[in-house]
Amino acid sequence: MTSGINTREMIMEILLQIDEEGEHSHIAIRNALSKYQFLPKQERAFITRVCEGTLEYRILIDYFSKIPVDKMKPPIREILRSAVYQLKFMDRVPDSAVCNEAVKLAQKKGFYNLKPFVNGVLRTVARQMDELEYPPRE
Repeated sequence: MTSGINTREMIMEILLQIDEEGEHSHIAIRNALSKYQFLPKQERAFITRVCEGTLEYRILIDYFSKIPVDKMKPPIREILRSAVYQLKFMDRVPDSAVCNEAVKLAQKKGFYNLKPFVNGVLRTVARQMDELEYPPRE
């Protein structure tokens, strides 16, 4: 986080815009990054990678949830999706940091009562990442 900008919150907002409003991903990402041109190149790349990766692997990410994603509140759904992507596909971000940041963001967005849910889901995914079995390709 730089200059008071929460990159994970930006990612959540971009994903919500794509999912809820039907915005094209490249346009939503470009518009968000153009508002914050002062962000360091590394943060801009992180935002882009997490957004694109979360969208690319959405079906696989949604498979990790025992609760149907369409039953979740949209901000919580996108927080969990982006966090699971970071846990599964990004090794530079420690698992504990991913979980903590997701819980903080859920609280910041007014979902204080869902903090244990977010924490539990992400810690379980982090612990069981290698043990998860995927459905057959058919």
